[in-house]
Amino acid sequence: MNQGWINMQGSLIDKPVWRETTNEEKSTFITMLVCVNDREEEGVWKNETITVKPGQLLTTLGAFARQVHYSMTSEKVKVALETLARLDVLKYEIHGQDLLITALEWNRFDGGEASRRQR
Repeated sequence: MNQGWINMQGSLIDKPVWRETTNEEKSTFITMLVCVNDREEEGVWKNETITVKPGQLLTTLGAFARQVHYSMTSEKVKVALETLARLDVLKYEIHGQDLLITALEWNRFDGGEASRRQR
């Protein structure tokens, strides 16, 4: 699990991602931010090796659901991801049980060089 930092500003409370989401969707959003890569790494997606970039997360639906909260299910995660995608904070793709999430505007939340030095 990542051990770095993310930047969050109080202005987040005024944004649709906070005002127009359920607690489950907020938890999914925050979990996504703290779990995405802060550097490139290789992963397997659709039986091919890909480069997972900073701001992306390659996982499974079940594993991500457990990261969000013990009571989350894959179906609840899908609903939350749909809402967050509609609010333009992430893109996601599901292939079987595999999940690829891309945080949009990752540079707004990336903890920067200080975060990377902590790892």
